[in-house]
Amino acid sequence: MSKLTKIVLACCLLLCLTVVGFVPAITKDNTALEKAAETDLGYTREEVKSALLNYERTGEAGAVVQSVLLPSSLGISTPNLNTDKVLNETPLKEYGNREEYYENLLAHGYDDSDMENLPYWQYEQLSANWLLDQSTRDLLASTYPELTDRDLSQWTIGMYRQFIEQSEEELLMACFTTEQQAALEERGISSADFGQLLLVYGQPETILAQSDETLKTVLEDWYQTKLTLTLGADWRVSARKT
Repeated sequence: MSKLTKIVLACCLLLCLTVVGFVPAITKDNTALEKAAETDLGYTREEVKSALLNYERTGEAGAVVQSVLLPSSLGISTPNLNTDKVLNETPLKEYGNREEYYENLLAHGYDDSDMENLPYWQYEQLSANWLLDQSTRDLLASTYPELTDRDLSQWTIGMYRQFIEQSEEELLMACFTTEQQAALEERGISSADFGQLLLVYGQPETILAQSDETLKTVLEDWYQTKLTLTLGADWRVSARKT
């Protein structure tokens, strides 16, 4: 999911929570977060393209495909790519706030003359092991009252990212009643697509009012958009050349 999509989805979630008046209880402990943060970072674009092309040819889903594909809805054949599992290979030098990245790396003992060419995914990998600064810990404690009695001094950036990701997922699912979730899943709509449909239609009731054919068209376009933006419009052709 792109940063823009996450921001828009967060706004939808806040609106939803305002309506239903629900605040989820966050009870994840440090051990669970540390374990969750150890999951694989993902794969390069070339690895993903080759794996998807082979999957289309043979129907055999290897480790890469199993990691990067989300469950599809309504029998859609277009791959439902989990963009978070495709490594961001953009070098740090192409970011507007690149100096901040360089300073952070130097402050944590990474001194490499070629650091400007470090791909962003490697920066994420390195920074995941850094401890949160005081301002971030204070923000967490003030935003999530459940954390006020927790020792955040040993939380790493990786644990923080995992906590936020899981919290956002809980907020999303809280927008749907158990009955609404069951109704959507019974129609063949994966929970992995609830967030995108909420972005498009604003509220669960409006989603449920759409026909399967309408939702299928919306989601198929979304799947294709993710593939194009992440792997390129010609990803099948370029995969054959490698």
